[in-house]
Amino acid sequence: MVSLHHKRPLFRFFWKIGNDPSGLLEGLQYLFLGFCLLLALVQFGGFVPYGLPMVDLTRALLALGALHGLVAVFRKKQPELRWEWLLPLPFLLWATFAVPLISPSSQAGWLVVLPLWQIYGLFFLLCNSLRGSRGVLWIIGIILAVGMVALLAGFFQYYLYPDWFTLLSRERPAFYGDGAAGFLLDPVNLGGLLILLLPLAAGVMRFNRFGGPARILAGFLFLASILGLFITTNRWGLSVTLGLLLVLPFLLIERPKNRWRTYQVSALILLLLAPAIWFGTDALQERLAFLMDFPEDSLGEASREVAMDGFGTAPFTGRGPGAYPYLWEQFRGAEVEGTSLYPVSLYGDLLVQTGLLGVVLFGFPLVLILGRSYAHWRETPFFRMKKEAEDRMKRMPKHRQRRARRHKDKKQGRVPLIKVVEGTFVPGMVAYLVYSVFDYGHRLPLHLMMLAVLGAVLATTRQWEHRHSARPRNRRGIALGLLPMLLFSLTALIAVPRYQSQHEAFLAGERLEAALLEPGRIFARPAILHETGNRYDRALRLNGGNSEAHRGKGEALLARYHADLQSNEDIAAAALPVLEEAARLNGADWKAMFALARALLMKGENPLRGLQTLETAYMRAPNRIEVMTLHGAMLLLDARYADQGVALLEQVLAREPDHPQAAELLNRYASGALADPSEEERRLSRQLLAARIGRVPILKERVLGAGRLHPDELLQQITTLSEDTF
Repeated sequence: MVSLHHKRPLFRFFWKIGNDPSGLLEGLQYLFLGFCLLLALVQFGGFVPYGLPMVDLTRALLALGALHGLVAVFRKKQPELRWEWLLPLPFLLWATFAVPLISPSSQAGWLVVLPLWQIYGLFFLLCNSLRGSRGVLWIIGIILAVGMVALLAGFFQYYLYPDWFTLLSRERPAFYGDGAAGFLLDPVNLGGLLILLLPLAAGVMRFNRFGGPARILAGFLFLASILGLFITTNRWGLSVTLGLLLVLPFLLIERPKNRWRTYQVSALILLLLAPAIWFGTDALQERLAFLMDFPEDSLGEASREVAMDGFGTAPFTGRGPGAYPYLWEQFRGAEVEGTSLYPVSLYGDLLVQTGLLGVVLFGFPLVLILGRSYAHWRETPFFRMKKEAEDRMKRMPKHRQRRARRHKDKKQGRVPLIKVVEGTFVPGMVAYLVYSVFDYGHRLPLHLMMLAVLGAVLATTRQWEHRHSARPRNRRGIALGLLPMLLFSLTALIAVPRYQSQHEAFLAGERLEAALLEPGRIFARPAILHETGNRYDRALRLNGGNSEAHRGKGEALLARYHADLQSNEDIAAAALPVLEEAARLNGADWKAMFALARALLMKGENPLRGLQTLETAYMRAPNRIEVMTLHGAMLLLDARYADQGVALLEQVLAREPDHPQAAELLNRYASGALADPSEEERRLSRQLLAARIGRVPILKERVLGAGRLHPDELLQQITTLSEDTF
């Protein structure tokens, strides 16, 4: 081969690109991977229930798959398919088949399953990309860079602008205002990310395998992450962090004497910095006081109890992906306020959605990869010397080998990259899995993407360390490289309309609930309901199977009662087909069943079916005030069940003494005004009560991931009918 050393650098660069562009394409691929991770970070972690953040991320992953396809076409060596690449498939296949089989809502089920397939596509792409240490070094740098951006954003929000939020029209909920969150809204989400990356920063800082600037930056990130965990996570997260810091010296330091010295120096630094931390800033003092008197997360505890109750009804298969939100009202206690869309626990979420079968299929690949990586880490020496130096060492007397090795291994050897990777990725993933016992970070695609990246590196250690499976380029290798692009294309085709439909339905529901809080605005501006209905129509055009959009549109049609423009029969006739479709798509949704019962009772043609539907809604949500009130009112109108109706209405007054409809009904019953009504009077009473007793909006519930509009701002937007700019 002709030497090019005498040529200019620019000429050599273009000559290499022309002869083998795979190196440049691989570099662009890893840079674009970093872009995808940053995109997931800045868009609230890609939180799925909000819908829109996943649209851009899906498109970015599709572009990443196309770029990987180019790499597969041009590279000269192709990795062979290995069984480790297919380990997540059984769990994904079970979750996918469970959506049409047992999930109560296909829309909610696909919103859970589709992101998992996209994460697996990323895992498969990286498994097919890692052919040597260069790719692993790219990944380490990208992960640390993303962690640095997330941490700096958290510091910016916590120390400089506590009210800062990525959308100016929205506010950060007060519940999350006691810690640093940055882009991720909830401080514990940032804490989970830092726990995952903390060992990697420590490993890069510790070993001379990396250059001086990289070690300095990693050291800064390590120390900043410890401070960041103090101002982000809760007491459980601090316990996990402390355990992780105690374990790291055993994984990163070879000699016991040096480990003990590390503990001593760390304790001394902590004693010296503790007064500075306490007297340094008011923010840290407030954070420490908050952690010492941490408020009990009753909603999180209730969510785990509801998950276990739902799991108990179907322990082997679970209730299906996306089922948990519809179990909340059925199993929560009457004393629990608010709503919860997900269990605050990874394992509770797995159990209630996929059952024991799903937990086994999910846990087996993790245990296998982590266990094998830890066993290989124990077999790998801390220093791998050059062969010539190792041969000279063996010829020395045994009493001199230890002293000679101490000096020579630093000069003529270096830490194997596999030692760094397995010694930092494994404890990071294990700590994150322990942290997830009381956290819901797995609901963020950013966290799942990070786990997929780390898992892909660990699953392919033999592949990229020794390159045993690399083969010359062939058609099978090219087809293997095109599979991620095919998977991303299929998921984008299915997912993007559902994500956009979810977004439109969420915005419409947000406005509808705010309008229902002040029905007088609907009377003054009936066009509010028209604008809301248009959003629901857009959601249904994107995904006709969106049961939430059908239910919301039906509720908006029923809200025309407050505009006083039509009779109850006409309003119910317009809403009835939409609500029947919502109930058909998702019979587990108490909101759909309650709205359908109201429509049937308002129309008055089939009161028996309306009462049966109301009974179903009561079974789905036995502790909702509006369901109890309307159900008690209907029972009160029937002399055979009047005692049960009185008992229900008394329960309503016990929880809300100022409830107007319950107090009025009990007073009328006590005065005898409801005694022996005629059939026509009973029908008119049912129509009037069904129209007046509607669903009570709860704007103070646990937010969906992008922050709620400030109530004043929201009502102003509804009044002016301005378009949302998110």
